[in-house]
Amino acid sequence: MVEAMTFLLRSFSLAFLAWHLGMLFPGLAEPLFLAAAALVGLAGGSLFRTFRALLAFPAGLLVLAAAEFLLTVLPTEVSGQGTTGLDLLPLWAGRQLTFSVLPFALGWTEGWLFTGRRERRGWERLIHAGAVIALFWSQGPYHVTLYPHPLALALAFGLFLASELMLLAGRPPRPASWAAALLVIVLGVGVLWSLLGRYEDQSTASGGGLMKPDLFQFDFAPLVRLEDEITLGENLVLLYREEGAPQRRYLRRLVLDAYDPASGFSLSGGKPPSVGRHAQSFTSSQGTQERIPIQQEYYLVNLDPSSLLALNEPTSVTPYVQWNRSSFVNAYRVDSLVSTNPVWLYNEPMDDGLTAEQRKFYTRGGDDPEIQALAQKLTKGDKTTFEKASAILLDLRENYYYSLKPGNPGPRGALKHFLFEGKKGYCSYFAFSMTLLLRSLGIPARIAVGFATDPSESVLGFNPVRAFQAHAWVEVPFGPYGWIEFDPTSSTPAPGENFQFPKGYDPKDLSKMIAEILEAKPQPLGETQESPRQTASPSWERLWSAWTTALPWVLLGILVAANEAWRWRWFLFRLGAPQRQRMRLLWAELVSHARRAGLGPLSGETPEAWSSRLAHSGLLTLAAQVSRARYSRTFGNLEKGSAESARSLRGEFDRARPRVHRAAAILFPWWPQ
Repeated sequence: MVEAMTFLLRSFSLAFLAWHLGMLFPGLAEPLFLAAAALVGLAGGSLFRTFRALLAFPAGLLVLAAAEFLLTVLPTEVSGQGTTGLDLLPLWAGRQLTFSVLPFALGWTEGWLFTGRRERRGWERLIHAGAVIALFWSQGPYHVTLYPHPLALALAFGLFLASELMLLAGRPPRPASWAAALLVIVLGVGVLWSLLGRYEDQSTASGGGLMKPDLFQFDFAPLVRLEDEITLGENLVLLYREEGAPQRRYLRRLVLDAYDPASGFSLSGGKPPSVGRHAQSFTSSQGTQERIPIQQEYYLVNLDPSSLLALNEPTSVTPYVQWNRSSFVNAYRVDSLVSTNPVWLYNEPMDDGLTAEQRKFYTRGGDDPEIQALAQKLTKGDKTTFEKASAILLDLRENYYYSLKPGNPGPRGALKHFLFEGKKGYCSYFAFSMTLLLRSLGIPARIAVGFATDPSESVLGFNPVRAFQAHAWVEVPFGPYGWIEFDPTSSTPAPGENFQFPKGYDPKDLSKMIAEILEAKPQPLGETQESPRQTASPSWERLWSAWTTALPWVLLGILVAANEAWRWRWFLFRLGAPQRQRMRLLWAELVSHARRAGLGPLSGETPEAWSSRLAHSGLLTLAAQVSRARYSRTFGNLEKGSAESARSLRGEFDRARPRVHRAAAILFPWWPQ
């Protein structure tokens, strides 16, 4: 019972590490596959520790290869939703399968070194401690990305820590231990919950007020707060491609339209839009007059692979097939209808195109008397929505300053401190203010967050986009023309702040990425180079292609299976055999090992005579038992310890063989003397 519990706890700890390795590198392997690889390795290493079956290592790798082929390559081939098997094989072998060797080897090593060795248990815990530090190093202060909530991360780590402590103690937990562990978890959850608000504030501030950064990727926070101070990052987030003359574009990631005075603007629709494995079409919620179709390509580098970026207004998204050794976590094409900005048409009196319920939603938060008074002052004499929005935009741009350190707002709150006292802030302050000023006038408005491109950095239509280009702006509905962007952020630095934006991306690195894209010629996912007739035909050709791709692996599997069957032939023969036959087979296996060492019985030599010639007491005992099994009328069960004695004698005979033959026999048990 203790050994079984120990093995389960070891399996959980190892699977925990492998699973989080997959979560940390989502583009390389599935977490479940890596956890399974670690468990297969642990089982194989434990078996090798017990039975010395070295070929269990390549056999385990073969099991992983077969599982990967059956779950990934074969369904793709039969369904025809990808390239041919020969084209897909390098990508398959070069990513998930190869990456799974690391947890497999770790599991194998632990199974081999620590199974049945209580004195080495501390070393195994030390290895796990180093691994968990390396895995969770990126989840440091305000950088939680492996889980959607830091509380989930704490609970997962608590389970792992409890497992490690129980293994270190060397005994299964008692009821009192479970009660104590539960109490610690409850108290820990309470402390974490009390610190969560502070944690989220600092996380947003460290991401420029808009983004949540981590060691490898970025994404936008679904909630905008006004921070006292922010920082700007230099990381390359994506490459944006558009044909034609370079223009400043607003690449929208989220629309923040729900407002709460206590928490600010947030996403109302639940999950943000995302890119999947299939093409998607979108229905415009507003008018599309005076808009032209624009096609863009997005190549994500350090952004969440599922992040959907688009111009206003997207109509469809088409994911691209990822090529081998791609530098990008995802790539896709978006078709959008973009406004031509006919401002003379916007300035005409018109309905906003919203229902009464929508208008109420998009004007929520506009009931503050002080903000209403300011909005009416700024728009005095203006009649149309466009005139009022332009007046507020110009005032924010000309009379306010851009600052990374807006300062402590005091009791009035960040927004009123910005509007009436400090008059400095970053893009969120300007977008926040303009949206509420418009809403206080009864004009629907919302905040959009994403990136603002720099056309001066465009190369062959490619625009590098970095973390500091994260931006927030305002969108206002204009009936048949849809939602129109307004960017109120000032470009004038606050007095005394001489900050500089990071320098441009290294041209050499940018040229390498552009060359990679041009050489790869990305294709839409699901499209092939075959004719429609070939695509519509039955999948026998694809099945044959998949079979020919798998044939080398099948042959290798047959050879490994035959090799291992030969190694375990005596054990297999003894399964279910009568007691007499089992004793004879045990003796026959021992004789075969002795003959390989050149110490076997002579022709016609009886077991007793052979044992006497070798003068081995253990061999004499087994010889007496085999004689009884052959000639005695009654033969009960095998004497206790006979199998262990035979195994020990086989080991002595094997050690008498030359080292070269012994090494060869570990891999190939049929190796001759």
